[in-house]
Amino acid sequence: MRKAPVVTLALLVAAALFVLGGCGQNQGPVGPDISDSDEVTLRSFVDEYPDLFTFEYQDGSQEGGEGIPESTLPKPIDPVAFWREITDKQREVEIHIVQDSITTAQVTVTTYIQGLFHTVTMDSHYTKEIDDTAVRYAYFEKEKPEPAETNRRHRGWKLTKISGWEIVSNPSTKQINSLQVTSSSGLVDTVITDMSSLWDVEDLFVFQPGDSITLTVDTGNPQDLVFLHAPRVFRRPFKHIGGGVFTGTWVTGQWPSVDVRPRARHATIDVIDHGTVFDDQLPYDSMAWGMVYFVGVRPVVE
Repeated sequence: MRKAPVVTLALLVAAALFVLGGCGQNQGPVGPDISDSDEVTLRSFVDEYPDLFTFEYQDGSQEGGEGIPESTLPKPIDPVAFWREITDKQREVEIHIVQDSITTAQVTVTTYIQGLFHTVTMDSHYTKEIDDTAVRYAYFEKEKPEPAETNRRHRGWKLTKISGWEIVSNPSTKQINSLQVTSSSGLVDTVITDMSSLWDVEDLFVFQPGDSITLTVDTGNPQDLVFLHAPRVFRRPFKHIGGGVFTGTWVTGQWPSVDVRPRARHATIDVIDHGTVFDDQLPYDSMAWGMVYFVGVRPVVE
């Protein structure tokens, strides 16, 4: 993987995989002291940075995003539009603090999403229940205070690793085998096979303003419907290029576009079962991966 150069800023930005295995033994005074305030601080961190820890569908509207993909398969219904309506979201934050030679925290953020999937034909309107679960993992380290330090930001906790989002419907038969991410600037050319694995924060994607980003997604199923959600891109269909492999492209914003403010951005690869859209008798069936990126610079998270 070719990494973009790190540019440190004093700005706090958050960015978007699996909780690290292994729990150190609790050895008391070896690391920084732990108190109930540490869990409170970590929960406040999650609340303070929605760029990092809040999942949102960017699903277009009743007009159908950027269109209905063509299908040569049998279609019990012929939709002219479809969209998600989110009616409820509940977030759970699980924190596991380990004190060893260093003090660390493994944080799991789970969002439960309820809603309706709407499909509209020329003469009918169908709905299906949405029951999605979105999960992101993060890893924090706590720095030992210097003798003169009395008021440390976040009590010394720093985010060092983070995953992307993995969003799965209940039920789901969908899968994503791999995602290749390539930028026209040449700074990024990476294949991801597990969106739940943890990445070092300094390894998160940095794209240049005006970069053309190409995503190549392998679902293994040529009947899947695959879409891209990104800033200013509302459910853009991917093109099937054969063998259950799909490709799509978007362009990052040009400075001083709103797209390049110094904060984390998200691009979501959304895989929907063919029957979810084209068959009124089949359930909502979906899986998505959400990746984190920056435009221009990668600020230091502290």
